[in-house]
Amino acid sequence: MDPGNHRIQKFSSQGAFLGKWGSTGSGNGQFMDPRGIAVGTNDHVFVSDIGTDRIQEFTPEGAFVSSWGGTGTGDGQFQAPIALTVNAASTTLVLDQPLCSIQAFASDASFILSFGSYGTGDGQFRSPNDVAVDTAGNIYVADTANQRIQKFSPGATPTSTTTWGGLKSRYSR
Repeated sequence: MDPGNHRIQKFSSQGAFLGKWGSTGSGNGQFMDPRGIAVGTNDHVFVSDIGTDRIQEFTPEGAFVSSWGGTGTGDGQFQAPIALTVNAASTTLVLDQPLCSIQAFASDASFILSFGSYGTGDGQFRSPNDVAVDTAGNIYVADTANQRIQKFSPGATPTSTTTWGGLKSRYSR
């Protein structure tokens, strides 16, 4: 991903340049501020763009497939989709930083669920920065302002199961 140039660049595992796509704009295949990138089970590339508050899907060669989202606070809408990942079931999980939430979408981009809120408790975030999944379907969220990682169980309603790190008083030892 090359956010400053509003494009995606593709390289081989050995680092050889293979191609690029994207340009500045809000049309299909264009970006205003791409921030997150993930590769799905079908090798399609998913890109989150905080400048247009949407997700775009591309073939491995960079051909535009579809987009979804838009500015708002409702299901399927975003304020700044900063990161995303795709699990083994082809569910796309999109982390929205200002909304402090994750939205899940089926392979056809239909909305499945949303979880998370602002705060310091389990399942709450303050300036979340990244999201990832493991092979078991567990979801990990980097919760920057709370200085922790939260692990969520997979399933219809993810629940926080483990937390690493956390805020500590600067005066404690």
